[in-house]
Amino acid sequence: MRSLHSTTLRSAFVACGVLAGTLISGAASAAASLADLGLSEAQAEALLQRLNAPKSSPGIAFGSPVGFGLSWGQIGIGIGGATSDNPNVDDYDGSAAVSFGLGNAKKWVGLEANVNIISLNDNGPNSSFGEDGSVNLKLHTTLPGQAAFAVGVQNIGRWGAAEVTSSSVYAAVTKIFNLSSDPLSPLPLSVNLGVGDGRFQNNARDGASVFGGIAIIPHEKFSIITDWTGQDLNAGVSIAPFRNYALTVTLGAVNLVERLSRPTEFAGGIGYSFKF
Repeated sequence: MRSLHSTTLRSAFVACGVLAGTLISGAASAAASLADLGLSEAQAEALLQRLNAPKSSPGIAFGSPVGFGLSWGQIGIGIGGATSDNPNVDDYDGSAAVSFGLGNAKKWVGLEANVNIISLNDNGPNSSFGEDGSVNLKLHTTLPGQAAFAVGVQNIGRWGAAEVTSSSVYAAVTKIFNLSSDPLSPLPLSVNLGVGDGRFQNNARDGASVFGGIAIIPHEKFSIITDWTGQDLNAGVSIAPFRNYALTVTLGAVNLVERLSRPTEFAGGIGYSFKF
């Protein structure tokens, strides 16, 4: 029998890994020279840097949903794994996910749909790939000042072993701050805050619990993340190793304080995003 707690966590981490590779605008051509626009030298350099921004960015959460999401034409795929907190099952397991976006979050609202396969292990003679899974949906919109807001539901449309679990509803807001005054050397800090029930609940008596986290991005290729999911305190690092490919790797530890006498687990995911 699989640990339902572990499979729920794995689904969350894979979804997070896919979202970590959300596409960023690439280079664009300019019809007029920067001098004609009346920009200072520093402004011109900052603009050129932004126009040549990498196609991927490191993750900003490790277990909790964020306000940002995929819009029309964006697709993400991911695979992840975690050690198990249940001595009666395999020492580790993995999960996979596919995400796609609809709508336009910058103008109105976007819808991100995520399909999870919650276990990749062969758990018996009658088991097969894809027999257990669920669906996540998120409505999100971009706010002024590098911020976004989302409402969503996780673990719906369940099949297989996931049918005995419950869904979770949440709302989240995410804001990106720049801690550097130098436009050529930004130091982004992401702050994420939300509330949700189900897997986000601190205990079964609570109707809903608060979740959130912070992530600092000292370099465009990696971030350092601390995340409270409403149940567990997690920490990890996320790396976007290739400037021109939207690939992101996220690794870390789950349940650092060993809450409810559960041991600390290790989890990670690889996500790749593209748009058409």
